[in-house]
Amino acid sequence: MDSELIDRLFIVYKDDKELMSDRGHPTLHYHDAYEIMLLLEADNEMFVYDSHYFMQSGQIVFIPPYTVHRIYYKLGTRYRRYILNFEHDYLTPLLNAMEGAAIADDFKNRITTIYTLDMQGLTKISAQFMALLKAYEAYRKKKSDINEMQARLALASTMLSVYKFMTAGAAKDTTVSADKLIQNIVGYINRNYMNHITLEMIETEFSVSRSYISHKFKKITGVTFIEFLQCVRVAEAQKLLTQIDSSISWICYECGFNSLQHFYRVFKKVTGTTPGEHQKSNKAG
Repeated sequence: MDSELIDRLFIVYKDDKELMSDRGHPTLHYHDAYEIMLLLEADNEMFVYDSHYFMQSGQIVFIPPYTVHRIYYKLGTRYRRYILNFEHDYLTPLLNAMEGAAIADDFKNRITTIYTLDMQGLTKISAQFMALLKAYEAYRKKKSDINEMQARLALASTMLSVYKFMTAGAAKDTTVSADKLIQNIVGYINRNYMNHITLEMIETEFSVSRSYISHKFKKITGVTFIEFLQCVRVAEAQKLLTQIDSSISWICYECGFNSLQHFYRVFKKVTGTTPGEHQKSNKAG
């Protein structure tokens, strides 16, 4: 279980030529920014929110901020992709200046979706991701105003192309047959994380034994029921600490924690920082 805090803009190209058995599976995690994956070669599965999805070559994967997810590697396959992360407020001013406020709002309201590109679309968007990566690396090497503006312009150009494709065609349904029990329990958690929830309550609510629930949860999400609940609560707390000006204690109880001490301990475990440090860094930014 992990929270990945990123720069306001981040992009990387990764090529795992052959996924080996000792790689294991990444932990359940979330980002405090959008995640866009352009899959050049892939044959994996992904758990997002409460469902499983196929990940295949030629797809764009759109994941909103603070959405918990986990990727299942298919061993012995090649996994080649671009991974793009950016904060909403990093792109919004540029879109607003181009009278694209409606596009910025649309990004903000979109749920996790997978889109499949045709060869022409894949070639075009791949070239834009490559150009964005070069602009980003130039900015990282020399953090000048000009280099940052070029990186922002490359990001805007890339995301406008992605948006054009996303709105022009229907999203492909790549959902794997979901485990209905876990899907329903995760849905229950996401609706009720602010309330007192225990495994015993889940056992009663869904008429399934605690041991079976625990086994299925660990198998599908990679974490225990309690760890998943904590991850959801911390993600919501992190969102509130970033988006609103309120006391840490109010946010603590609003997100379902029963004491400040417990909140601080779990928040530090998941994010690597304290609620106060996170709130201060976002105000400073």
